[in-house]
Amino acid sequence: MKTTISNLEEAFMFASAGADLDAGAYLDRETGEFRIVGEGFDEPEGAADAFAGSDRYIRVPNKYDLDLGKALVFDFVADQLPDAADEVRDIFRRRGAYARFKGFLDARDQLDAWYDYEHRKTLEALRDWAEGRGIELVD
Repeated sequence: MKTTISNLEEAFMFASAGADLDAGAYLDRETGEFRIVGEGFDEPEGAADAFAGSDRYIRVPNKYDLDLGKALVFDFVADQLPDAADEVRDIFRRRGAYARFKGFLDARDQLDAWYDYEHRKTLEALRDWAEGRGIELVD
């Protein structure tokens, strides 16, 4: 089965944004198309359960499934800002950590570096995920 990395990334972003809202994305093994489920989408009620219970569909992971949340932040800090590791750990001890982290990076002119790093690691993780499921990614 084939799909594009850009379509997989888009489905992944939706799945990540909807992870706490009972929304997600599924890849149809037969057609290579993505099916988005959640409030406001065309899929009928109960579609997520039907997709999850079928061998025809593969649930697209979210960032938590691929360890692309807080662990990725700490990897970035260890690579790029090792002297700030304690400060970043403190940031993540309270609510609203990601907004504060981005402010922290912006103040150090590292926000673009973070976005580049996050994107690169996301694509690597998605490629690994797809390969492990026999999905060929085309550009």
